Amino acid sequence: MKVVGENTCLAKLWTLFSYIKVILTHWLFVAVSLPSIIFLFWFHYPKIVWYLQGRSPVTEYAEIGVFGDMYGALNTLFSGLAFSAVVVTLLLQKRQLSVSQLELKMTRDEMASQSGLFKIQTEVMNQQLFEGTVFQLLGFYQEQSSKIVSWNKKGRDAWMSIYNILSEEINFNERKEFNFQGYDEAMQYSETQSVIPPVALALRLLKYIHESSLIANEKKQFYVELLKSNMSDAEVYFLAVVPSYDDKFHEYQEYIEKYALLDGINTVCKLPLNVFSDYKMSAYRSLRMDVFDYYINRLKRSGEYSVLVDGETNEPVCDLELLSRFDVRSKVLDERNFNCFIR
Repeated sequence: MKVVGENTCLAKLWTLFSYIKVILTHWLFVAVSLPSIIFLFWFHYPKIVWYLQGRSPVTEYAEIGVFGDMYGALNTLFSGLAFSAVVVTLLLQKRQLSVSQLELKMTRDEMASQSGLFKIQTEVMNQQLFEGTVFQLLGFYQEQSSKIVSWNKKGRDAWMSIYNILSEEINFNERKEFNFQGYDEAMQYSETQSVIPPVALALRLLKYIHESSLIANEKKQFYVELLKSNMSDAEVYFLAVVPSYDDKFHEYQEYIEKYALLDGINTVCKLPLNVFSDYKMSAYRSLRMDVFDYYINRLKRSGEYSVLVDGETNEPVCDLELLSRFDVRSKVLDERNFNCFIR
């Protein structure tokens, strides 16, 4: 009988587990009915236990108080399991948060890398756009410069021929103290007028380089030097003379001074003294010592110039005699960043 009872008990458990397995395969049904099943299981728990143990209802109700005390241990077990589940959940959440933070950091690093790459690409594109405009304008200037014609001469030879015309008129009137009149008279000639378009284009190119936001300021001097390298002595002469005499181009003098565009002048094409003194010394920042001394001596011999003045306060800095000394000249000009005029 005992064996039969045990077999009956196992059969009942097997049947119960089969029902549970079927129920679990239908998750929606389980989600809806699970609370009811738990409540029913809890409510009939004593009866189920007594039934499985083969006890009578009389024994069940006689010892139900003692059996109820067993719920305390069961509740403690489930409370411990629930607490463990909470701890595990927190640990998993912490791990997941760490992974999320790592992914976020990697994302930020990737974005920073892409931002740096984008910045470099933007700088390269801006430089290409800037250089494209500079080289195009420089090409236009070279084309116009090569078309200058004077006395059957063309290109740089024509520039020198026109220089001789302008220089002769200015020097002739300079002796009569009519400096501007000499320039105005010379510019009435068609040959002399032909230099204005290329000179104007070179000055506008200089202004474009200065005002462009496509390239860093420290790189602009390189492109000015590129412009200077494509100009002959006569072209540099006109680049200095035209803005000094002609009010329409007077605004470009500040760019000539800023980028030392006249530091390549020599004694082949001699600037008029009033033009040389019309520019700040910054325009001649790297001028050869022998050329600088040549102009200083001419200024002293003229008797019209005697002192170097500060460009901001217009106060005398030193006389031309001291300026002839290289050590004094270097110290005085460096201290004031070449912001000085000769008066």
